[in-house]
Amino acid sequence: GTYVCSDQDRSYLAKKSYYHKIVTIPNAVTIPKLQTHTREQTILFLGSNYSPNIGAVNFLIKSIWPHIHNELPHARLIIAGVSIDRLDREIITTANVQFPGFVDDLDQLYERARVVVAPILTGSGTRVKIIEAASYGKPVVSTRLGADGIDLSDGTEIQLRDNPVEFARACINLLVDPHLCEQIGLAARTKVIKNYDRDKVIQSVRQRILNSIVLSAT
Repeated sequence: GTYVCSDQDRSYLAKKSYYHKIVTIPNAVTIPKLQTHTREQTILFLGSNYSPNIGAVNFLIKSIWPHIHNELPHARLIIAGVSIDRLDREIITTANVQFPGFVDDLDQLYERARVVVAPILTGSGTRVKIIEAASYGKPVVSTRLGADGIDLSDGTEIQLRDNPVEFARACINLLVDPHLCEQIGLAARTKVIKNYDRDKVIQSVRQRILNSIVLSAT
């Protein structure tokens, strides 16, 4: 069989006649305890030193953050995971932006965030960071490429914006509206529990293996 991590990939490969028995096994996360939404107007970007993440940080701070900071001067942005030595000096000195680097305690990190962003412009695959943030009940604003292959509905379970001004506006709306944060965050968490729960995905894989063994034996 051929195994892929999104239904979008499965649909694409299904058009190729030489692929058979295509099965979606999604990226999965362990479902954490639901967190309450902080009153602080804090945005979180979490990522490694992978080049699309570096590009996302540049896009976020240079093109999106100025609009947010101009309207909400007390808002804060946390860039976690990315090493500051991979970033331009002008970025790491931006007002109200923190760079904690590698973070051991993700639960504590997410507790500090009201909104999680994924302004990804390049790269491929599905972003586990979006699934993870949603599992905590956090609302996510992402580019469409960033959320590619993830089954979250725009407007109700995630906010998808490619234009930097519109991206900033979506963040601002969430930062000033706790009810909207809770509504989108809970809807996203419900979808993640349904489709991306690690225990359920493992059980699905085991069942497929057992079914294959039975078919081979017969």
